[in-house]
Amino acid sequence: MGTSEVIEFNYSEVSACMSDYLKVKNRVVEKVDQLADLITKDADAWTGADADYARALLANARDKVRIIDENIGTCSKLLDNASNNFAANEARNANMMSQAYFG
Repeated sequence: MGTSEVIEFNYSEVSACMSDYLKVKNRVVEKVDQLADLITKDADAWTGADADYARALLANARDKVRIIDENIGTCSKLLDNASNNFAANEARNANMMSQAYFG
């Protein structure tokens, strides 16, 4: 098994992981939206400590979504780097092979 197969396998694994992460993010966003709807729909019922707790819970949930977005961005950059490195390695290998054959 050559280097390119290993890179392709890793790229595929990272891509699949990122896809799963996006599904989780969408589910979290859905739940955050439901929580926001509950809080805003019956705003009068949320008073005092309950209102503070609900707002803190919502802020925390939105922060989690932000962190997930940052991680997805990082995964995307890693995929781009892996793709660029793979292409560069393939070009380098082709160049070395042509030099070996043709001097």
